[in-house]
Amino acid sequence: MVPERAARHRLVRLRLALRSGGRARPVRRRARDCRHTWGSAAKLFADHIENANLGPFEAVRTTGAGRFASILYALVPDILPVLLSTALYLWEFNIRASTVLGIVGAGGIGQELKNSMDLLDFARLFTIIAVILVVVTTLDQLSSWLRRRLI
Repeated sequence: MVPERAARHRLVRLRLALRSGGRARPVRRRARDCRHTWGSAAKLFADHIENANLGPFEAVRTTGAGRFASILYALVPDILPVLLSTALYLWEFNIRASTVLGIVGAGGIGQELKNSMDLLDFARLFTIIAVILVVVTTLDQLSSWLRRRLI
């Protein structure tokens, strides 16, 4: 995108955000976050596929196998662990980001955390923090286990 056009788009978004009082609807925020995740995933997946070793692919092609079979048996086993690791990273990122986004008004457990802080309800605040800690720790352990099995 041309730099001038990109700057103009940023200014338009800023004006729209300021016009709405800085509060976008939660559905729009979720859609924006989904687009960010899909865009990041597509970029990372494309980079991994582009940097894959094509030696096994070409070797299978020279045996007379078709394009689909070559991709399935030579390329996919090579890049699958990296793609799954990237998907797990994006999943972890989104779980952590959902808490932060909730604190700034997007809803979810972050909103409950903010409400408990505002109301000085420390028992509920501790419970919410404990739940977040357990979920994030469990998610880290699960993804670590999956990565060890895949790679």
